[in-house]
Amino acid sequence: MFKDSSGQYTIGDVLWVRPSLAFAKNYFDKLNKYDLVCAEIGVQRGDNAYRILRVANPKWLYLIDCWENINWKERGEDYSGSSDNYKYVSDTIGKEKNVIVIKDYSQIALPKLETDLFDYIYIDGDHSVVMCKKDILNSIPLLKIGGILAGHDYGVACEELAGGVAKAVRNVFGNTFVYVETGDWWVVIDENIKNIGKGD
Repeated sequence: MFKDSSGQYTIGDVLWVRPSLAFAKNYFDKLNKYDLVCAEIGVQRGDNAYRILRVANPKWLYLIDCWENINWKERGEDYSGSSDNYKYVSDTIGKEKNVIVIKDYSQIALPKLETDLFDYIYIDGDHSVVMCKKDILNSIPLLKIGGILAGHDYGVACEELAGGVAKAVRNVFGNTFVYVETGDWWVVIDENIKNIGKGD
């Protein structure tokens, strides 16, 4: 495992591995846990999903995204080609036998999934405070004790939503539990965090 000056990791021949995934790889390797069930919320074109597949080598990888052609330009982002992205993901990583593609809004898809199923969930969906908080709270019950809940763009977003992810994370967890490194955030699920998921 190699970390470059920008804070990105290289694991084997996989470049630009995000910090929470590098942490998860090291964490689960130390536990000799290799039959992982993982998910990514907010998949876009599948670049990070591919890294999760290669680095974590999960038993199952769930990819959840609505892939709708929403006009994100109003929020300072351009994800116009979302339908093309869905087709691309479906035709590439989606064809892997251990990948399950769910085309739906996360707030609809997550409550339908089995509790205590996942070892690692990575959130990179709607960056607004309200929606990111919903993704966090909907994900906590799905994770096993000892699992990892993580996300992208901590403190990084377009001007309108600046800091939305960080605000949502702090709103849920306060200043406890959370690791932060180069834009990523993550928590290791314990009973205290499980209780947060039950209490809201």
